[in-house]
Amino acid sequence: ILGADDGFDAGTLVDHVSTVLWHRSVVPVNPAAVLPRSFLWKDRGLYYFRTGWPSHGASDDVVFSFYDGPFHGGHSQEDQGSFTLYAFGARFAADNGFDPPNAKSEAHNLVFVDGKGEHYSGNSVGTDGRLSAHLLTPYADYLFGDATAAYGTHSAYNAPGVPFPDDDWSYGYSGANPVDHALREWLVVHEEGVPPYF
Repeated sequence: ILGADDGFDAGTLVDHVSTVLWHRSVVPVNPAAVLPRSFLWKDRGLYYFRTGWPSHGASDDVVFSFYDGPFHGGHSQEDQGSFTLYAFGARFAADNGFDPPNAKSEAHNLVFVDGKGEHYSGNSVGTDGRLSAHLLTPYADYLFGDATAAYGTHSAYNAPGVPFPDDDWSYGYSGANPVDHALREWLVVHEEGVPPYF
């Protein structure tokens, strides 16, 4: 079952048990035929828009995302209020990944205040944001994110003893950069027949 990166490659023998138990013939479907062009996971604070899905390797589609929500563990960087934008085969604004120094605010196109970004996060310590308001329509979407808390403190998920009684996140409690407001608004115009703009 393990791949070559884990020191063992089973080759053609990979995971036959799972194949026998759960294999189902699935007719390939282009996601554009079943998924909406835009979607908001409100409780997660994540918005996504794309013009389509390529049927080959290269794509000239436009893909935009915006994130401002609560931290639930896992991928933890200073990314509250961050956005990504890929268009016409180019990376205009992209999450650069989790390697230092990319686990810093500059990797997430955030606003710096006094030369600093959000509260330092990483190693399973995160920050919280909030999607304060939104309006979704057939021709345009409005998003209003509030990342103020992310500049000043770590996530409530990283309080002592959360989520398990013996959890100690104190190594991630430094690095605050308190601000009065850290707000970001987006208007995503995607009316049919008009190139999308943001």
